[in-house]
Amino acid sequence: MKQIQSVLKHLRYAIRSNKAFTLLEMLINMAVVMIVISIIPMILIQIYQFNGRSTDHHDINTALFLREIATELKNAKDVTVRDGKLRIALRADLITYECVHDRIVRKVNGEGYIIMLEGIKEGVFFIEDEHLYISLQSKNESLAKKYQVL
Repeated sequence: MKQIQSVLKHLRYAIRSNKAFTLLEMLINMAVVMIVISIIPMILIQIYQFNGRSTDHHDINTALFLREIATELKNAKDVTVRDGKLRIALRADLITYECVHDRIVRKVNGEGYIIMLEGIKEGVFFIEDEHLYISLQSKNESLAKKYQVL
């Protein structure tokens, strides 16, 4: 017992009198550094995945927009495209889709202002080979994408 106390006294004296790092302190520092270094890649991966998801919102919104138009076209009596605007005649209503102020807007009987899609530089409806298409160019893209509606 006395020997252990003597060893502990000498160890305390050696630690207090010596201002250099001990092996134990160095190992603890290395362990902390390794933990921090191993966490950094996980954080970077999460940030990268989050950025990837945030750019896909336009594609999801576009798909929902196209589905909405396709649903309305199923009940349509008449469909016309004039000046890049889509006009869908239903039983009692005339629904118009057009690009206004960087948005695709839906109007019922020329009234209302329902925003269907935002962040659009250009949105033009057209008919080609008896199919209805829309050409959309978002603010983030340099080229317009062509989507088949019907």
